[in-house]
Amino acid sequence: MPASVSSQYTIAFVDIVGSTSLYETEGDDVAKQLVTDAEAGIARVVMENGGEVVEVVGDEVMCRFDDANTAVLCARSIQEHIEQSSNTQRISMSVRIGMHCGPAIIEDGRMFGDSVNVAARMAAIA
Repeated sequence: MPASVSSQYTIAFVDIVGSTSLYETEGDDVAKQLVTDAEAGIARVVMENGGEVVEVVGDEVMCRFDDANTAVLCARSIQEHIEQSSNTQRISMSVRIGMHCGPAIIEDGRMFGDSVNVAARMAAIA
């Protein structure tokens, strides 16, 4: 059984808003490319800001940071990146970001715990 590590993190969920309607309005190929490009850009911004992408599920990127200040600054950078990409591609895209600070368990690169659940709920109401 793999070793689990529990520590304090800031967990963030970045959800691409309206991706379902992109598929309806732009078609599958274009929408898939837009979502994939947005996720890649989000991941790049996270890494540039000292965070780590934990996983990508659907149109949502889960990431973690060692401190809240870094996470908040990164969230701002992600918003700016998505806005610039939208202007360049002339297709409106936005993200909602929820985060929470607290203990979490890391096992096999995945994160578990109530703090992860709270961060996911924060993204849903963002």
